[in-house]
Amino acid sequence: MRCSGNRPCRCTPTTPKTTCAATVTRREISFGTRSDTGRDSRDASLSLLKTATKLGIPFWKFLAARFGIDGAQEIPPLNELVLKAA
Repeated sequence: MRCSGNRPCRCTPTTPKTTCAATVTRREISFGTRSDTGRDSRDASLSLLKTATKLGIPFWKFLAARFGIDGAQEIPPLNELVLKAA
């Protein structure tokens, strides 16, 4: 089985659905992007979503804090949260 690009896919019938969700979502979004920048942006967004979810942080609240939206909850940088969780 192959995932995006030509990398071997880690998703098998016995792999938990949550592990493969980002890979499947990535593969299904509009059959890819038009540029390398678009692909990198999508990959970064999915990676942030997966990391925030694992840390128990609502993704949209995390983005609001990073973009400095008024009234957004203060959320520390991800690297600090990952170190605390380790």
